[in-house]
Amino acid sequence: MRRWLLARSRLARPGTPTLAVIETQRPTRLGEQLIEFSRGTPWDEDIDPEQLRLEALHAIASGARGLIFHSHEPLAIDTGPAALRTDAIRLVNMELRLLEPWIAAGQVTEELAAGDATLQVSVLQTDRSRLLIATQHASAQQFVLGPPPRSSASLLVSGVGASDQAYLLSLAGIKKLKIAHSGGGARIALDNAPHAAAIVLTQDPL
Repeated sequence: MRRWLLARSRLARPGTPTLAVIETQRPTRLGEQLIEFSRGTPWDEDIDPEQLRLEALHAIASGARGLIFHSHEPLAIDTGPAALRTDAIRLVNMELRLLEPWIAAGQVTEELAAGDATLQVSVLQTDRSRLLIATQHASAQQFVLGPPPRSSASLLVSGVGASDQAYLLSLAGIKKLKIAHSGGGARIALDNAPHAAAIVLTQDPL
């Protein structure tokens, strides 16, 4: 998804803001196929909040300036699945507010070498900081999101000042991460690594 969005943004005029659409429900055609498989029995609508969050952070990592949460039905429907969908979108928006300075003004500069295909790290840079979006990948996770492939990660970032510190931003708060400076760059240790993590590198206190 990330590479596709980056490729699409290059087709527009330089400086044109990119918006990404986040699907919050099954496609209509898929719903029809599921009814056929179940011989007419309707399937309950469901959503994985973590999968929705992962999709949103993929879009931000590709340089999207805004997100459109697409839905076939109103969020006000009084059902359990609709309430879960509403809460999931609300939580994603709360997290996006924390990342707003980089979403609004950050420039996609590079993708860090992560060592294997299960980890992808994109960088959005402003004048005084960098936002790293680290996402973990596993086979078929676009259908079912299982546990993260790894429980910890180590990121090597070049060009980091000696006074820069690393912070993990999440709805749980701001957590200072271990960072080791060397001639080859700064190595950041991420324990209990989630499917997607937002890490800020800056010399300014958070």
